[in-house]
This record gives sequence, C-alpha cells and structure tokens, in this order.
Amino acid sequence: MVYNGIDIDAFPFQAKSGDYLVFLGHLIHRKGPVEAIQIAKKVGMRLVMAGQAGDYFHTEVEPLVDGKQVEYIGVVNVPERNKLLSEAAALLFPINGSEPFGLVMVEAMACGTPVAAIDRCAVAEIVEPGVTGYYAADVDALATLIPETLALDRHKVRQAIARFDYRRMVDDYESLYR
Repeated sequence: MVYNGIDIDAFPFQAKSGDYLVFLGHLIHRKGPVEAIQIAKKVGMRLVMAGQAGDYFHTEVEPLVDGKQVEYIGVVNVPERNKLLSEAAALLFPINGSEPFGLVMVEAMACGTPVAAIDRCAVAEIVEPGVTGYYAADVDALATLIPETLALDRHKVRQAIARFDYRRMVDDYESLYR
C-alpha cells in the first residue's frame, strides 16, 4: 500500500490545543457536516466549519449554524487552513460515505491536531487510536471519545505521521516500479 503523501513541514505545528473543534471539507452529506454539529453539541464545544457550500449546506447545515457554538467561515485559503487546523482542539471527520483516503486528517495531524472520525473507508488505516486520534462506529460513540481525543499529546500526533510524508510516498512508488 502506497499512502498519499504531504509536505509535513508545510504545516505549522501547534503544541497548545485550541478551544474549538473543526470541520474542514465540502459541506455535503457524504462528508458529515450535520454529524459534526451533532458531536459538537453533545460535548458542548464550539465548532468552526470551513469549506465549499452548496444546496445541501443551505437546506441541511445552515439552519444549524448559530454563529456562536456552530460557526461557518466559508472557503479558506492555505494560510487560513493551516491556522484553522493548527489552532483547533481536534478535527472532526464524521464521514457518511465512501472516501478513498481523507487527506484532511493527515493535514490536521501534521499540525499536531488529533482526529475524531467515524470508522469508514481508510479511517482505520490513517488514525492510530490513542496516538493520533480515535474513531468509532457512530456519532454517539464518537462523542464519548472526544475527551480522550483532546487529551492526546500533540507532539506524538505529529511524530506519528511520518508514513504520510511525500518523500516516503515517492520512495515507495519507486520501489514498487522497480
């Protein structure tokens, strides 16, 4: 298996956890934005959402955005994305549908930000329970894991993702082709 790679050094590490959860991605059913809101409300934390909005957002998500506990900030550029991810307490990845990899999880972990995800597709291959985050079968079970997720050592989160560095990806592809 050759995992997707990123330039880990391009993501700012933040040792200190922020006070909000983050959802970053297209605001469509498959990505789970409504589920992210449900988790944030269950644990009483603020949720900052960023990403492209469309019809699903306007009909299903936007009515749940109150600008206080649930905030939508729109599409973000690279510096804004890095700041958002690095200053978050955790990334929520409550995916509902097929996702071949989930690069945003690796981007968050590169910042030292742990991940709380629904166990679908590649999540179990990316998130190392107790090290880089946690995953669970559903929203209720995942919400119970948020305190443990927030308690993870952000230095260890960043260190654990070396397998997702782009240089490793290149080496693995070259080895495979040989």
